[in-house]
Amino acid sequence: MVRDLKRGSKISIAFEKNHKKSYTTYVETAYENQLLVYNPIKDNKLVNLPNDKDMLYMVQVYTERGILTYHNVSIKRKFHKDNYHFVLLENLGNIIHEQRREFYRLDCMVPFLVKDKNEETYQAIIKDISEGGLLFVSNLEMFPAEERECSVSFNNQRISIIIKILDKKGHTKPGCKFEYRARLLFVSDEDKSVLLNFILDAQRNYIRKNQVELAFEE
Repeated sequence: MVRDLKRGSKISIAFEKNHKKSYTTYVETAYENQLLVYNPIKDNKLVNLPNDKDMLYMVQVYTERGILTYHNVSIKRKFHKDNYHFVLLENLGNIIHEQRREFYRLDCMVPFLVKDKNEETYQAIIKDISEGGLLFVSNLEMFPAEERECSVSFNNQRISIIIKILDKKGHTKPGCKFEYRARLLFVSDEDKSVLLNFILDAQRNYIRKNQVELAFEE
């Protein structure tokens, strides 16, 4: 199960004895029962996760199927390579708990085009996006359950998607009248790869920016 996880999957690490204090990071490589992850960051500092033999962690992994929870996970070692700091987690054996499907959502400001019922295009702006849907603003009025064809560029690669409006509300800030949540109904495998690479690149850029400082949280 662990080896099937995707690079860039979001995970949460908490101390086994204190689940309230958790840290978010991302998968770099998945093995049989090990995960190589980026050292978590908090307040622009690397989090010092002790790797004593008696120190155990709870790890939650966000996948397309849902949230997988593992208990009594330990740290095999910590190291840095190519300006990144990594933590190798081990003893990820049986899945303890599974929750509903959930996607990592990326905050962003990406312009895109959405077609109205007459095939005319209108400008819109994505505020956050995931593999499953998006939050965006536009002056074009749409209604829940409507399906619309859209086009958007990620990393200078234009893709086509079909979305279904889930809900709408008035947008209070000037420039756009409406804010929408929409489900991503269709994207080709090739275009989906462009979207996933965009999300992964954003994660890695954030990590690279914040792991420049080698200070550890006390």
